[in-house]
Amino acid sequence: MQHREIEKVDDAAEFEISPEEDAQLRAMIDQAEKDIVELRVNLRWHKLQLDTVKKAAALYDMPYQTYVKAAAYRQALADLQTALDLHHAMEGQTPSEPLGSRTSGQSPRTAIAVGQSRGARSE
Repeated sequence: MQHREIEKVDDAAEFEISPEEDAQLRAMIDQAEKDIVELRVNLRWHKLQLDTVKKAAALYDMPYQTYVKAAAYRQALADLQTALDLHHAMEGQTPSEPLGSRTSGQSPRTAIAVGQSRGARSE
């Protein structure tokens, strides 16, 4: 794994570290970079499906890839909420707080992802 260059400081002597500390810091940086998880997903679409998704994304003034991710997440939350509510109903319990309801302070695009914004254009 390549390490990024750290900005030079005026008084480098003030920040000297031992080779052991350097190795430990580099190991920590490597681990932190491994812990940042981003998965890529490839989907195969028919042209008509993709055109439809692109039109819907345009309603929210966002790239279609972002729209697909938001729509999939929103639907997953809805499906999980339905399953949870059904489970609670079968157990005679009261419904739980809606999934994704703790999203205050998020951007309009994120709010779309959790179903808080309906039909409003972002920004």
